Amino acid sequence: MLGTLNKGGGLKKYFGYLKPWEVSRYLGIAVEEVRTMIETGELPSTTIDGEVRVPWDQLEAWLDQEIDESQLSELGRHLEDVTQEDVDSFIKSGDKEKKKTPRK
Repeated sequence: MLGTLNKGGGLKKYFGYLKPWEVSRYLGIAVEEVRTMIETGELPSTTIDGEVRVPWDQLEAWLDQEIDESQLSELGRHLEDVTQEDVDSFIKSGDKEKKKTPRK
């Protein structure tokens, strides 16, 4: 569904695909970062009628996948107003939670 944002900022999906600027708004990162992530293959994408689009289902799967600390650190690099110290602190807090949470 081709994604569009309505006036209230809510995401509407049409045909299952989002434009880079829509992915940018959804992820809360600059559109230039989204384009870089697409160009490097970090973010799944496809071309439709000569235009780059991100399949909604693949974006959701990409967001849901488990990532390791180095990948999390790399993703943190794309966020505006987030320092490497913030990313490291977040990773450490996740490590503490893993130790508290019993595995099934």
